[in-house]
Amino acid sequence: LVNNTLASAESLYWQAFIARENILLQKGILSQRKEDLRITEEKYKQQLIPRLDVIRAQAKVEEAESLVVDAESVYRNTLAQLATLAGGDEIVPAEETLLVPSLSIDPEVEKALGLRNDVRSLEIALERAKVMKSLAAKGMAPVLEGSVGYTFLTDSDNTSPAEKEFLFSLNLTVPAYDGGKTKEDVKEKSRTIDAVEQSLAARKNLVEEDVVKALNQWEKAVALESSKRKQLARSDEELLITQLMYKEGMGAQIDLLNAQVDNQKVKTEHLAAIKEMYLALVSLKQAMSQYEPAPAE
Repeated sequence: LVNNTLASAESLYWQAFIARENILLQKGILSQRKEDLRITEEKYKQQLIPRLDVIRAQAKVEEAESLVVDAESVYRNTLAQLATLAGGDEIVPAEETLLVPSLSIDPEVEKALGLRNDVRSLEIALERAKVMKSLAAKGMAPVLEGSVGYTFLTDSDNTSPAEKEFLFSLNLTVPAYDGGKTKEDVKEKSRTIDAVEQSLAARKNLVEEDVVKALNQWEKAVALESSKRKQLARSDEELLITQLMYKEGMGAQIDLLNAQVDNQKVKTEHLAAIKEMYLALVSLKQAMSQYEPAPAE
């Protein structure tokens, strides 16, 4: 429960962090669209372009404004979820530079099995079941009882032991038959052991699946971020060239609009890829039981 709760908390934290970064991204795009509109209006005033170009540029500004509103709404909703998880306390992500995360843990299945408290609980249950079976098997075992007696002072001649003497006695009881109770008890304990062993094996398989799935999620996110980063570099360069050409009257507005759409799309996808890296890292830490104390030795 602790592991899952804290994993959910960190996941929401990074979602809020990225949502705030997305607001900054969309506001930056909005500023760019407004500057493009200003240039377009200037060109229109000089009768260099048709009125349609101005209308298109205005539409792009309005579209960018709506995306800022959407980004702010997502951020507020994520903060509300964080506050709910924190019992009503307001939590705001720290103001820091967005970095591409690195793999900070060693995702090994065997290590995870040693750290997971759910696995350890089943291992303890199995040990207990084996002890209970061992005790049940002793139901027909001979029982040896011993006693010692000593009479310090007496006025009777028939006292045993005699005055100021010790008496030791041993009593060996060998049960002949207990109606099959011991046999049935052992069978029941064996069935319990089988059930716990199956649960333990299933849990270990689940842990392995959790680790492998989280690691695959991480590797996919890493590959996606790398790809989008390269696309973004090319898109930024293309947009810059297209803007300069349009500003100097050497390019068509349709080329500028296409470059803007592509650049906005790639920027948003790159930010989403970074978010997926953080969420994948949380999944790995959760699979490795990093959010709760290590099981007792």
